[in-house]
Amino acid sequence: MDCADAIDYQPMSAEQVFHQFQAWHRQAVDAGEGDPSIELTMDSTITDWLDAHLDDTWDWRSIARGMNDYWRIDVPLAVWRDAIKPFRKRTLRNVCNLIAEYALNPVIRPVVVFGTPCLPAGAFFAVKQLLHEDGANVAEVTPSCSLSTYTRIYAKTFFGPISQLNPGALPPASIYHPFMSISNYFSGAGVVLIGSSLFVASPWLTIWGVVLAFLGMVGGMVISTFLLPASVTFRDVNTFRDLSLVLSRPATIGAASTADASNTPAS
Repeated sequence: MDCADAIDYQPMSAEQVFHQFQAWHRQAVDAGEGDPSIELTMDSTITDWLDAHLDDTWDWRSIARGMNDYWRIDVPLAVWRDAIKPFRKRTLRNVCNLIAEYALNPVIRPVVVFGTPCLPAGAFFAVKQLLHEDGANVAEVTPSCSLSTYTRIYAKTFFGPISQLNPGALPPASIYHPFMSISNYFSGAGVVLIGSSLFVASPWLTIWGVVLAFLGMVGGMVISTFLLPASVTFRDVNTFRDLSLVLSRPATIGAASTADASNTPAS
């Protein structure tokens, strides 16, 4: 089977988009980058959504460009602005409805093996197709191949379109960025100095604290944007075979929340 024919692209519903947002939030919580006390619903505001991901990026343009990138769509910024601003009024329902107008849902096409449809085999070829579309050389990829090189270089593909094949199926991920610890050290040291300045009357403590905190923040943004992580791993998923089996399991997100997601009209 040609991996170029491994996926059926179908119209996407707002509920399917929402299930993917749920999956991303779960991944963020598992990685310690999300707030487990926040339960996202279709009526969660944009402010709630950002808080759930411990996200202090309040630039709506960055959010819009990120959504266009992840969903492989081209929604004009002006349209995004109307869907997400003001943050405290607009909801995930507005965002999900908008994405559903433009995005297509990737569905694994089972491979027929000895006359029987085989979903894991179809998932294997679907993953290869998505990686190939993002520039990866998958000619030599077999089910027993390690994921490590591909998850490191094409992490965005795994967290984006590959995870969309079965929202919530991917297990918790561990992303290791050796330089990020240095950035965190600067930020932490800056906070300590700023805190110390409350008890010691020294303007230099405040100045150096602000400088170090700023360097840590900017450094973290540069590292996460321009440098590849040293490794990206998914718990108990080491090979393409493991990933194919995980993606072909029954959906873990969506069944229980579909009814709740569709009760209230858009704001």
